[in-house]
Order: sequence, then C-alpha cells, then structure tokens
Amino acid sequence: MKVTVVGAGIMGMSVAWALERDGHQVSVYEQTQILSRNTGSREWGVGEKSVS
Repeated sequence: MKVTVVGAGIMGMSVAWALERDGHQVSVYEQTQILSRNTGSREWGVGEKSVS
C-alpha cells in the first residue's frame, strides 16, 4: 500500500519507519528542508532535575 506521511518530526518519522517496516511504500513530506529539526536528546547527570 502507498502511504503519505505529512510532517517529518519525531512522530512522522516513527510512523513512516513502522509503516515501511510492515511493507508499505511510504512518502514523507516536510515543509522545511531539515528533517526532525526539533528532535534532540540530552544526557542527565546525577542530581540534575528537569525544570520544564
């Protein structure tokens, strides 16, 4: 099955990966030139707490 995913953020890329893994033909569309631009990671040290 051909599937279109709109948005290449963390959820869009996760959905695209899962669909492709299950054998679907996936196209991903993003309005910016950078995929997953808001995706990142952070290592927390001992004693650090999240403020958000």
